[in-house]
Amino acid sequence: MTGAFNAFLFRSLRSPRTAVPARIVYSSLITLALFLLAKLTTPSPEKDAWVHYTVAGMTDVFCVIAVGFIVFIIAPAQIAAQIASERRHGTLDQIRATPISPTAFVMGILVGAPAGLYLLCAVPFAYHALAGITGTIPMSAFVQSTMMLLVGGLWSSLIALALSLSPQKDSVSPLAALAVVGILGMSSMFFFFAGSSEAASWAFMHPVGGLSSALTHPEGLWHRLLYSQYRVEADSASLTSPNFIPLLSVISALVWIGILLRACARKIASPERPLLSKTQAVAIFSLVASEIAVPLWGRGMVDSVLCLSVVVLPLVAFLMMLSAPSQEAWAMAVRRRADRSIFSDAATPHGAALIMLGVLSALSIPFGHSLLEQVPSLIWLSATLLTLPIYVTFATTVLQTSGARVAFAVAMLVHLTMQVAAATLSARARVNVVDTGFVQFSFAIGVLVPVAIVRLQTLARRKVLALA
Repeated sequence: MTGAFNAFLFRSLRSPRTAVPARIVYSSLITLALFLLAKLTTPSPEKDAWVHYTVAGMTDVFCVIAVGFIVFIIAPAQIAAQIASERRHGTLDQIRATPISPTAFVMGILVGAPAGLYLLCAVPFAYHALAGITGTIPMSAFVQSTMMLLVGGLWSSLIALALSLSPQKDSVSPLAALAVVGILGMSSMFFFFAGSSEAASWAFMHPVGGLSSALTHPEGLWHRLLYSQYRVEADSASLTSPNFIPLLSVISALVWIGILLRACARKIASPERPLLSKTQAVAIFSLVASEIAVPLWGRGMVDSVLCLSVVVLPLVAFLMMLSAPSQEAWAMAVRRRADRSIFSDAATPHGAALIMLGVLSALSIPFGHSLLEQVPSLIWLSATLLTLPIYVTFATTVLQTSGARVAFAVAMLVHLTMQVAAATLSARARVNVVDTGFVQFSFAIGVLVPVAIVRLQTLARRKVLALA
C-alpha cells in the first residue's frame, strides 16, 4: 500500500517537502477568508432572535461546508481525472504490473491522489475541532460530523473510482471528472436539505444528509438555519429523528464501502471483467431498495408500491450495465457452449434481474392492501423490469461503437418512460380516450420491442457460432 500511496502522492504534490507547507499556508488563508466572510454576513442578534447568530458559529458552518465540498465533490473528481489520465496514457497497466495488491492499489489512489486537497482541509477542520472543544457546537456533534466526513469522503471517492474504472475501453473521456462532479454535486445538494424537508426519512442514504443531521442539534446554529421557528414549534416531536440519521448513514456508507472496495479491486486485477459481479449488483440493489422502501412502510400512501417500483427501475438498468459481460466475454462464452452460472461474469443479467424482482416483491409485502389496488400496474412494471436484461445485453454485446450504444440508450430511456407512464395510467380508475389509446399503444410497443431485440440477439449469436 505504501508504494501505491507514494506513486500517486508524487503525482499529486510533485515535491512533498515544499508542497506540504505551502498547502498548509493556503489552508490557513482559506480559513481566514471564511472567518472574514462570517464577520461580514453575520447579522446582529436583534435582527433574528430565533437563529442566535454568532461569528464563531457562522465560521464553523462555513468551515464544515468548505471541508465537505472538498471531501465529497472535489477530491472524488480529482480521483476520476487521475484514473482517466492514467488509462488514456496506458500507465495504469504499468502500475498493474507492479507487485502491488489490487486492494493496496485502490487505497493508495484514494489517499494519495487527492492528498493536496486533503491538506487544504487541515486548518478549516482544526477550527471545527476547536468549535467542539470550546462549546460552540456540542462535542457529540463534532464526533458525529468527523465520522461522517471520514466515512463519507471514502464513500464518495470509491464511487468516483468505480465510475472511472467501469468503461471497458481505456479511451476514457477527460470529461469523466465533470460527470463525477455533476453526480456527486447534485446528490449532495439534495440530501443536504433533505433533513429539513419531507424527505428527512431518506437523509441517511447519503453522507451529506448524515453530516447535516449530525450538526442539527435543537439549540444549535446549524439547526436554526435549516429549520424555521414555526416548523420546530409545530413539529417538535420530530426533533429527535436527526439523532439517528448519522448512525444509519454510517452503517449504510460502510456497506457501500465494502462492496465498492471489492468491486474496484477486482476491476484493477482483471480489467476485462465488468465492474460489478452479479452478486455485488444484487447486494447494491437490495441495500438501496430497502433504504427507500422501509421509510414508506408506515406512511400509508396508496401509491407507495407504485412509486417504489418506478424509482428502482433506473437503478436496475444502471446496475445491469455495470455487471453485463463485455462483447468479447459473451462471444467466448457462446463459442464454448458451456453451462454458466447466473452469477458468472460471462452470464447475461437475466438471473440477477429475477432476484432483484424477488427482493422488490418481498419489500412490497408490508404495504398489504395497497398491492391489491395496483395489481395491473405492478404486473406491467415487473414485466418491464424483466425486459431490461434484454436491452442491456444487446447494448453491451452486439453494438460495437460508443455512438451506437448512446443512441440505443436514449431510445430505451424514451421507451421505458413510456412504459412507466402507461403503467401509472393503468392504475387510475378513470381515464379518457387519449389516455386509453396511449396505454394500448405502449402495451403493444412493450411487447414488440423486446421480441425484436431478442431476434437481433439471436442472429448475433448465430453469427458468433458460425465464426467459431
